[in-house]
This record gives sequence, structure tokens and C-alpha cells, in this order.
Amino acid sequence: MRIEKVSWEQARTLIKRHNTRLCDEIDSCVDKTKPYLYHVKYRFGEPILDHGDFVFDNIPDKTLAKQVKKDLAYTPDMPIGIVLNNTMELHCETANQKIIPWRLMEPGTVFGLWEMMQPVGTSSHTGTMWSITAGARSVMLLEKFSEASGIKRLNNSLGIRCKAPRSLFEHFSILEKVANSPEVISHNDWELELIYFPKAWMPIFSKEKDNPVRSYLLNKAWLDTSYLRDQIVFDYAFSRSLTESNLKPNPYLTDTLKHLYAMARSKYPGFRIVNDERVMPFNLLRNVIEEVYRPVFAVNIVCPAALSETQSVYYSTHLDTQLVFSPRSNKSKNQITELRELKHIATVTKEFLLHDKLGLQGTPIYNVLNSVEYGFYHSLPDAREGIHSSKELLEDDEMLKVMFSEPSSKQFCHTSPFFRGAIKLSSNEK
Repeated sequence: MRIEKVSWEQARTLIKRHNTRLCDEIDSCVDKTKPYLYHVKYRFGEPILDHGDFVFDNIPDKTLAKQVKKDLAYTPDMPIGIVLNNTMELHCETANQKIIPWRLMEPGTVFGLWEMMQPVGTSSHTGTMWSITAGARSVMLLEKFSEASGIKRLNNSLGIRCKAPRSLFEHFSILEKVANSPEVISHNDWELELIYFPKAWMPIFSKEKDNPVRSYLLNKAWLDTSYLRDQIVFDYAFSRSLTESNLKPNPYLTDTLKHLYAMARSKYPGFRIVNDERVMPFNLLRNVIEEVYRPVFAVNIVCPAALSETQSVYYSTHLDTQLVFSPRSNKSKNQITELRELKHIATVTKEFLLHDKLGLQGTPIYNVLNSVEYGFYHSLPDAREGIHSSKELLEDDEMLKVMFSEPSSKQFCHTSPFFRGAIKLSSNEK
């Protein structure tokens, strides 16, 4: 982590590239003298918020760290800020160490608004459930990444200590250690770049009368929570669709389908194949893994992504990344059976909602049913039930088609655990 104080004039130049509106509103404030800000850069994988606690420990200068803590500890967790370069992931970790990605924050994103915009004591968005990591936390190779000889080569060649991962979620630990290892870090220029607004800015943000900045931030917070308010309508409509279609699915499958609809509206992330540097130092890590770990398959990594940002996203039943989830039944069926049932429930509920008994035509809830298509995949296909082979993704996924358009000695890992029960969401509006 690198941190420095900057003036508004310095910060303005950086912010305006990504959020012109915020700059213009701040410039229009009557306060001519603006307080200083903090310009911060994080390495890939550095913790920013750790189970609800804002992380100050990685500031080398302890005197500066004390000042930063005084300036930024004005909320129970994250101060207000804006992303300037690359991304950071807001996520939850469950008791069994499963990671649930909630949002990937891109350049221009203003964060830390919810607590600041509500009176003290009226927000429940505190506690220990939230964490934020520089880059994507929920990243994993499609290949299992557990070959003992490959892990040993990484440890010996890079001077790190890694264990074979027990799950796909543990791939991140290896990738983070590789990226920041003594042998690699000198070649790694990937950084997350943020601006934090210290406590001295709060009078500018919180003044209620004739305040264009507060009006802008309130409007942004209101729009950002539109899906959560729509949830009341959707839950009712979805319940009607189940009841009137005489469906009585396992609650786990109901939660999964609700999550898929939220993904379709880009309100929760799915996963995409990494093909750029926004979420991690991808090219560097790919080269190291190929040369040192020596995988059997091509190095394909998946990361969180909103459908609005890419051509298609995936949900994997192997990962179970719903934010709201019911436990799987003790009599849980196998994943391909669950896929069949999900496909059936999705088809029936979609038909009911499009019949529009509730007068939702023209609303986001109705529109997304027509604009997003679902594909169901497994390494053991069932063509009769519409469950496709994961091999077919090389033809069905435009990004994969481009990646493997040239002859290569390494094949696509279609047998990955990630694809043993995967649902592809694609927008037909693009």
C-alpha cells in the first residue's frame, strides 16, 4: 500500500477522468477552500476492509498511519472514496470459508455512501460480514491447481509457501502469493488506485440546503438501491408464479433461481473468463503458472463480473454464491438433476411472468425476462433435457471462441468442477 496526501486540484485531475459529474458538483460548492484528500495505491490481493474493519496496518509510516486513521475512521467501516484505476471486490465469507462476491467496483465508482447518507443508528450495513480486496478476491483457475509437484515448483522457484487448495475458493491465496513474491513483484506493476475523502470533507457532503454534492450522492445512492426496492415486487410475483404453476421446488433451488434473476439484472455478479488486467495482473500470472506450475490445460481463470459489463456470465452450482441461501437438503440430488429442475422451474416461471397477470410489462422485472437467455451446461450432458456438454462452450461463448481460435498445445478445461453444473446468462440486447 502506498498513500499520499493530495490537494483537491491534484485529485480533481484524477477523478475527472472517470466521474466528471462528481468533480463538477464539488467545484460548484460555495466552499472555496477544499480539504486535502488521500491518494492510495494497493497491490493485488491487499485487504482494504477485513470483516468490517478498515485496514490501516499496511501503511509503513506509523506516524502517517495514525493521521490516516484519525482522518478516515469517521464511519464504522469504509470512508467515502472513488475508484480510479482497476477494480476491488466487495464480498462475504461464510463459516465454511465460501466466498460470496457481492460487487466488483470499477473506475468511477463512489463507495461508502450508505452509512454517510443515513442518520446514525439507522443502518445495518455494519458488522463483520463485509470485506473488500484489491482486485478480484473470487478468482480461480478452471483447472484444479492442486498438483503436488507444481505447487512444490512454485514454492521453490518463487520463495513462497503454498499448500494445495482444498477448493476453488482457495486458488486466490496462491495467485496472491505468486503475484507478490520476491521473484515476481519487481515485474508486477498492477495497482488498485483510489481517492479517499477525509472527515474534513463531511461538512461539504452533509450540508442539507443548497448542496449539489449531497444531492448528487443521494441520487446515486437511491439509484444504486433500486433493485433492492424492486425486490419486494419480484418476490411477490415470483411466489405467485410458483403457487399458480403448482410448483413446489426445494428452497435451495428457489434461492438459486432468484439469484439468477438478480444476475440477469446485473445486480449480483456472475463469473467470466479473465482476458484483461482489470481484476488482476493476468498476463504475468498466466506466464508464471505456465512456466513454473506447468498445468495440463490452458490457463483460464474466472473472476466476478456483472452481465452489463461483458457478453455473458456464469453461475456454477459447484460454488453456490447466492447471498441469500437455504441449505441443500440432506436428500440433495446430484448437480445434473438440479440443473434439470432449475431449467424446468425457470421455464415455467418465465412463462407465467410474461403472461403478465400482474401488469409488470415495461418494468425492469418484465424486460429482463425477454432480454436474457439461459444455457445449462455440464461435463456429462443430457441433450434430451437441454443440458449441453461443457465442451460446446468453445462454440457458444464468444470470448472462449476467440481465445481458442488459434492452434494451441493446451486445451480448454471443460471438465473443470466449475462447469459440473453451470448456467450461462447471455444478453440478447448486445
